[in-house]
Amino acid sequence: MSESRDGVLDFLAMPGSVAVHFERMLPYSPKQVWEHLLNRDQLTEWLTSEPGGHIRRHEGGEVLLPTIGGARIESEVIEIIPEETLVFGWETREWDGGVVGWYLDREDGGTGVIFEHEDDALDPEHYARTLANWHLTLDRFEASLAGKPQAWSWDEWKKQYARYSVTLLDELSGL
Repeated sequence: MSESRDGVLDFLAMPGSVAVHFERMLPYSPKQVWEHLLNRDQLTEWLTSEPGGHIRRHEGGEVLLPTIGGARIESEVIEIIPEETLVFGWETREWDGGVVGWYLDREDGGTGVIFEHEDDALDPEHYARTLANWHLTLDRFEASLAGKPQAWSWDEWKKQYARYSVTLLDELSGL
């Protein structure tokens, strides 16, 4: 598992399709990570802006997530394998934001987590925002899992956005 906590872009085989990709190692069992990921009561500690968000635990199940950025995700579960894989649409009634996936792998001392958000927007600014959003969301997920929930920090978001903007411009200019 990668030791960097930063996200990267993966350019996928399908033309115009790109995924934001993070790898994190967490010192918890896959069962603990899985339960925290889907626990309706804890979603407000790391992902949603208000109570009532949920991810139903079956393929085709409803996904309803009022996000911190103001979007209201209304989608469905695409794939679910308990303690291994959770994939769902990242959509609102107004736009198709792609697909997000959580992939868990038991490793010595915990769980390797791969997170991906696949989208077809090819705008570097869009991906800098997406990387900054998920970077902070994953940090908040880890803190919540550790029993130390953190508030969303727009100052930290701006710092991450600026950092990812520079990184992406350098990376994309080399293509």
